[in-house]
Amino acid sequence: RAPVWLSAASYPRPTTTRVDPDVGYAARIYRIPPDFSADWQAVLLFSHPPSMPRSGYLLPIEDRQWMLGLMGAAGQHPPTDEDGFTAFIRSLRHPIIADVLAAAEPVTQIRAYRGTANQLRHYERMARRPDRFVVLGDGACAFNPVYGQGMTTAAIAAETLDACLGAQRLDGLARRFQRRLARRNAEPWMLSTAEDLRFPTTTGMHVTTATRLMHRYLDRLLPVVLQDLRIAEIYLQVFGMLAPPTALFAPRILAAVARTKPGQVGGAMPPARCS
Repeated sequence: RAPVWLSAASYPRPTTTRVDPDVGYAARIYRIPPDFSADWQAVLLFSHPPSMPRSGYLLPIEDRQWMLGLMGAAGQHPPTDEDGFTAFIRSLRHPIIADVLAAAEPVTQIRAYRGTANQLRHYERMARRPDRFVVLGDGACAFNPVYGQGMTTAAIAAETLDACLGAQRLDGLARRFQRRLARRNAEPWMLSTAEDLRFPTTTGMHVTTATRLMHRYLDRLLPVVLQDLRIAEIYLQVFGMLAPPTALFAPRILAAVARTKPGQVGGAMPPARCS
């Protein structure tokens, strides 16, 4: 509501960058069959842009239940009717989720969510503003939720505000804070929108040469991540915002990526049993 409040107080609204991959989500909880056993604890089936814009995950939660999450980009949203929902699960890159859910009992209705565009409001560019009015969290920078960056970014914004308040100078606080926040948001925004630009139907930004090079590098890095636990830890730290993206270009990781053939992915899906 901040832009509305500013407008009502005769201030200009901030300019907004909006990157929309046209993503839709659906989720449901299932009861795990009592006789189920498998050599895995969770399943994540990633999309493969641009040919496969669908992904799904199956995670164990409390009370011996599974949380199923489905995502479809480029307008291929998971349906909310039973037949369409089941067909979407079967259309994922591997049949394992569909196979294990065939013997599982649904606990909840299908829940859908569509408000997934990345949205960056440029409060740092405002020439005129209320001096002690600050905006943080989703009000300043909201992400496609698939990357799990929203709450972390909001926490970083709170730390940034704390540092600005620690200077004990309230004059010019809003300007100082919004400029610092824009710098802190730059990395998660780059990671999120660059991945969404893999889908040719994404609107709001154009794919640059630098983005294409990053896509190619990450495509070669993923097989390394699946085979090297130390590199996997660094990869998760970067996407969990505990390490900067530059950590992915350490000499050891560059050497491992150079030895990997494009498109090389190892490891087979372990079996599941409902005996």
